[in-house]
Amino acid sequence: MERIENILEESIIAIIPIYDKGNGTNIITMENSHIEYKRVRTVLRRICNEYALHLSAFRRKYGKVINKRLGIPIVINEELILVPFKTRKPKFQNDGAYGYVNFHFVKEMLEDGRHTKLIMENGHEIDVLQRIHSVKRDFNNVKLILNENTKKNPMSYELGQVATVEHIGRLYMEIMELKEMIKEMK
Repeated sequence: MERIENILEESIIAIIPIYDKGNGTNIITMENSHIEYKRVRTVLRRICNEYALHLSAFRRKYGKVINKRLGIPIVINEELILVPFKTRKPKFQNDGAYGYVNFHFVKEMLEDGRHTKLIMENGHEIDVLQRIHSVKRDFNNVKLILNENTKKNPMSYELGQVATVEHIGRLYMEIMELKEMIKEMK
């Protein structure tokens, strides 16, 4: 696999499962397309590791916000918000069906019979095997997660500003939540 930090320097617009010499992943950026012979889950885990994000803890926490266990949008940072969509029918067991689309780069959604076509900012088209109302619901889930995240983490102050007692208190509460999650994982 190409070094993930090199790919992350480009703007990722989608991570799509493909069949190319076997099961693989197409990482589509604004400039290029990178074919990796790893499953989408592996690529996603490597991206999350680069940002020190614990994927299952994130899914558990924000799954409660949107009342879902599967198909949780992943907010990696302000520029990389990945929304899962069914993008292929698996041929074999353990082949993933879901790809991830960056929320910020979807230019247009078109209904295509029982499916949806996403037109990305760079002109790339992604076929989603879901109805358009389902796709719109998933995009609304991103907004719910972002709203919940900013409500709980108003830590967006500039470097050099003095942290208030409220900021420190919120950090303490988050550390305690993380400790509880770690205890539950053991």
